[in-house]
Order: sequence, then C-alpha cells, then structure tokens
Amino acid sequence: MSHMPPRKRAYVPRDGLLTRGPRRLQTPFLLFGALALIFLGVFALTNLVGQASEINDLRSGRGVAVEGTAVDVITQSNSRRGSGIGAPRVYSYCPEYRFETLDGDIYRMEADVGCSEDVDELPLGAHAEIIYDPSDPGISYVNDTSRVVGAMFLGGGALLAGVAMIAVFIWIKLPARRGKRGRR
Repeated sequence: MSHMPPRKRAYVPRDGLLTRGPRRLQTPFLLFGALALIFLGVFALTNLVGQASEINDLRSGRGVAVEGTAVDVITQSNSRRGSGIGAPRVYSYCPEYRFETLDGDIYRMEADVGCSEDVDELPLGAHAEIIYDPSDPGISYVNDTSRVVGAMFLGGGALLAGVAMIAVFIWIKLPARRGKRGRR
C-alpha cells in the first residue's frame, strides 16, 4: 500500500454580508472607490462652478477687461510619474501675467489657464485678456472659461461614475438578497 497524503477539503464559499467567499473583501473597496469618485465630483463641481460664476459676474459688467503680458513662469509640483519613491516628479509651468488697471496700478496674477508640462511651450511676452474686479484688482482671471467648462465635465463624469458604480452594485446584489429571504 502506498502512502497517500490526506485529501484537502474543497473550498465551499460561505455567504457573506453582501458577497460570497473571497470576493467579500471587494465590497468595501468598491463602495469606498464609488464614494471617493462621488466626493471628487462634488468637490470639483462646486469649486469650478463657483469660479465660472465669478468670471461670468465679472463679464456681465462688474469687471474690467485689460490686456496682460506673460512676464514669468510659475513652477508647480503636481505628482509623480509612475509608482515608487524614485519615480520622477511631474511639474506644470503656468504663466504669470502682469496687467495694468485703469487707475494705472500694476498687478500680477498667476494663471491657471495655459499651463504646460514643457517650460519651453510658454513664451514670455505672450498676451492674454485679463478680467479683474475694479474694487479689488487682486480678483483677476484670464478671460477664458473653456478650461473651467472642460473640468466641470470631468467632475460631472466622476460624480456619475461613482453613482453608477453604487447603482450597479445595488442592482446586482438586491435580487440575490431577496432570493435568500424567500427560501428561508
């Protein structure tokens, strides 16, 4: 007679709270990811809608539009390209505009429009229309809402993706839970 190792018992998945077996750990990660997308979408939309409405308020007559000149480049450290500690940082370079108010005062503003990952793409001396609040010229924007509108679509997309993930999760899990109650 040969010596045979003992047979391993087959894995039988047990019913979890919302999933079965090893997939039970996926549920919190799925829900956390969905909630993170919803939070990101709401945060982006509230900030961007506020900025777009401020620019539109300035455009509607309260603001003054003047020409600004790019005089400097502001370096911003964004994130790392790749994973790990040694991954290179990604920098974005944004123009800093100088403009003169109707009163003759000189102001500078860092633009969040026209940023690039290549510093050579930002020509110093380029002109852009700046709109500012005459009661507080520190409130100034490049008169371009195309970036804001595009970012609002991204924020809305993140919000919809998070809601869709939760809806699909509920749609898949509820019939399974109802079926269990009926069998008892």
